[in-house]
Amino acid sequence: PSLTTVRQPMEAMGASAVGIVVEGINAVLEKREMTASHRKVAPELVVRESTRSLL
Repeated sequence: PSLTTVRQPMEAMGASAVGIVVEGINAVLEKREMTASHRKVAPELVVRESTRSLL
């Protein structure tokens, strides 16, 4: 059967990573400290034939 999986939003993850890198470069150029940050992107559950409802 086709497996149920989690789809990761690669475009959003890439855009977020680029933003973090640009932020770091700007911090270096402006001689300021870069603070740590955490970013979350929502995955999508792709239900296929390997799962079934328990109800």
